[in-house]
Amino acid sequence: MSKEIVENILFAKKYELKKLLGWGAHGEVYQAFDFIYKDDVAVKIFFSNREDVLRFVHKELHSISRLSHPNLLPFREFGESDWKGENVHYIVTPFMEGGNLAAFLHKKGALEPLEAVNIAVQIICALSYMHKNHCLHRDVKPANILLDKSGNVVLADFSISTSPECPATGPLGTPEYSAPEQLSDVNMQDARMDVYGLGVTLYEMLSGINPFREIHKKQGQGAMLQSKYLEDRIVRLSALNPKIPVELAMAVEKMMNAIPEKRYQNMEETLKALSPFSHKVEDILGETALTFIGHDASPRRHNILWKEKIKKLHDFLSFSWEKFKILDIFVFFIKKRFFWDEKQLEKNIERWFESAQNLREKGHWKKALCFYRYIYFLKPDHTRAWNHSGDILVKWKKYKQALKFFNKAILQDPKYYSAYCHRGFAYSGIKNFTRALKDYDVAIALDSNKPQAYFYRAEVYLKLTLKNIEEKKFKNAAQCYHDMQQDLIMAKKLSNSALSELNQSQG
Repeated sequence: MSKEIVENILFAKKYELKKLLGWGAHGEVYQAFDFIYKDDVAVKIFFSNREDVLRFVHKELHSISRLSHPNLLPFREFGESDWKGENVHYIVTPFMEGGNLAAFLHKKGALEPLEAVNIAVQIICALSYMHKNHCLHRDVKPANILLDKSGNVVLADFSISTSPECPATGPLGTPEYSAPEQLSDVNMQDARMDVYGLGVTLYEMLSGINPFREIHKKQGQGAMLQSKYLEDRIVRLSALNPKIPVELAMAVEKMMNAIPEKRYQNMEETLKALSPFSHKVEDILGETALTFIGHDASPRRHNILWKEKIKKLHDFLSFSWEKFKILDIFVFFIKKRFFWDEKQLEKNIERWFESAQNLREKGHWKKALCFYRYIYFLKPDHTRAWNHSGDILVKWKKYKQALKFFNKAILQDPKYYSAYCHRGFAYSGIKNFTRALKDYDVAIALDSNKPQAYFYRAEVYLKLTLKNIEEKKFKNAAQCYHDMQQDLIMAKKLSNSALSELNQSQG
């Protein structure tokens, strides 16, 4: 599908539409620039305010708003606005620079087995999380898998996702990727449908073709649908690509079995089957990683393995940064399948946080960021890990990326003084002085006896003073200069007071 360039169209008073990315039965998706956060986003605009569209919008919003996982596409905003003379609803999500997997496969063709399995494992993490939260996706396919520049993936388009306890009213999904029971029995809904959809997607990644689409092209849709129920109805993967290990081909074909009972029964079983074909994961977690994911190990054995893995993880983190990224795809399963001692987990997290702090103070920022990243994956409400991760990104002048971490910290703790100060500094770094001043005002309102926010705010006033002088707005410049002096006086006063108290306590 060609991407239509759209120029200078302002939507909802804050999004500049730049490019039409796609469209469907219910709406259009645009790449847009967010004037508030100063970054690119995807804006999904639903068609006119009909009752069926409203139900669709409500379903998608309900699905994505209650789910939060690193491999699921989050949403930033939901609202209403005028569009082409009509009142419409819209959803805003982050823009994924790498596009979708379907376009990637169309351009690149079949992937190497390791690359394909690494993508599949990330989607398994997302689907397992959804299933444990009583939600099925029902439309797993390359077009709904989005990539960023680093090759990480997220699963998108939850508009037809549903609870197993709340059957849909009709066969949903994309026929080429839908399980046979999804097409014929709408009341037969469980995780095995998503196993099937992921199997077809993995087959396509490994071979470069969708077997059912090929049947559709040659024999028509009826033959394609009929082939879903037949044994040996598709070409063997090993015949299409001799590089594919026989065991991997067999695992994919089992995921695509026409009979649900003959497939892997859940995402944990699927992961266990695919893990041997991702040697990077095996390098990090060791050969016993699968024991953690399975159900057969005793609690005592789990504790022994847990201690071994903590030591291995600690040794691993002490020398490697790049490999740490691979841990992301296993964090969810590690957390859910280990025999956790919650008190011990808290102690380990605090110990890792102290290690991260020491590394950060010594300037070993990459290694510190590894620890922070692992901490907030295991404990998403660890506000200090989010805040300090953002602070490291600020040191690298990656201000836009840092904002996301400070937003997470503030979301967890709306009264987090330091996070407001750091976020204000990040806004200042991208020259969004209005937002920076607002954050410093909030920080001062939270604690007016700390000097940090006054110093930062004075720095912004200095920049505004110089900016106004350059623009010959001398009255504004004078006011900004006056405000800067007042903040510096207050900051120095508070700093001297704190220093005096410290000397008295030590004396």
